[in-house]
Amino acid sequence: MLAAFHRILYHPTLAPAFASVWNQHLVTPVGTIFGARNSPSFYMEAGEARAHLAMHVPQASSLPMEDLAASVQLPPLPTPAEAALFAQAVQDSQHLGIAHAVSGNPERHLPSFVDDSCSAHCRNYIHTCINASVWAARQIFGFPIEDPHRPPCINPTKWIALVTAVVKFLGFLVDMRRMIVVWPTDKRDKLGCLLDLLFIEQSDPRGRGSSPKLVARILGLLCHGAFVAPLGVLQTLHMQFILNDVVSKAGRAPQRLRRWWNMRKIIVPLPILSDLHALRSTLDNSLY
Repeated sequence: MLAAFHRILYHPTLAPAFASVWNQHLVTPVGTIFGARNSPSFYMEAGEARAHLAMHVPQASSLPMEDLAASVQLPPLPTPAEAALFAQAVQDSQHLGIAHAVSGNPERHLPSFVDDSCSAHCRNYIHTCINASVWAARQIFGFPIEDPHRPPCINPTKWIALVTAVVKFLGFLVDMRRMIVVWPTDKRDKLGCLLDLLFIEQSDPRGRGSSPKLVARILGLLCHGAFVAPLGVLQTLHMQFILNDVVSKAGRAPQRLRRWWNMRKIIVPLPILSDLHALRSTLDNSLY
């Protein structure tokens, strides 16, 4: 488990405040986990504390080397020809870079994502950055040797021991040498297949249309890809409105609604299909 996903207990007297009703059952939580619907507002406090400690620990290079950090391997140095193609980051008022001119010590700022799943720094300091992240997580949640019966806050079986300049993070490819974020081709292929199926169903002369489940899956992928292609949301707003309207009239019986997502049919108007066809033409196999 990652640090921010580590299970956090809270006092029993608080449990009723976060209770919920599901059908005929009263659900009273006895703990909280990252992302749960019953998560109170403080569920990220421990993760934020770990990130803050990792980024601001003084003399980070003097910390004892943690076992997970020691296992990390650096890739070969780039050739001069490869280095000449690196995109240069542009500094502005919000992004000042990792080297603070006022301190002259780039180790004073060690970027790290809140749940330990991604750390970033230049080559000379990446080992220190990763070590500070692991050390901070164990300071907050406990070292493995302290309680061997409790799962470690960072699961070693999920640990990636190879540093790379291109990493898949939160469903996107982050290329730190080109300074771009890319929607992976497997996502594009999946969306393309779903759109092709939608076009076939919508062109059926019997006019049956497509299921709400198919429409929802397409919208879900488009919303994810809109992080790097905002026009995708604009082109699908009308289809989202149609789905919302149909769902609002579906009723609330759980068993009926489960069947409804596959059985109910939606006819997508031609202007929306035209937008989707234009969007489909952009889903090629060129990664960049």
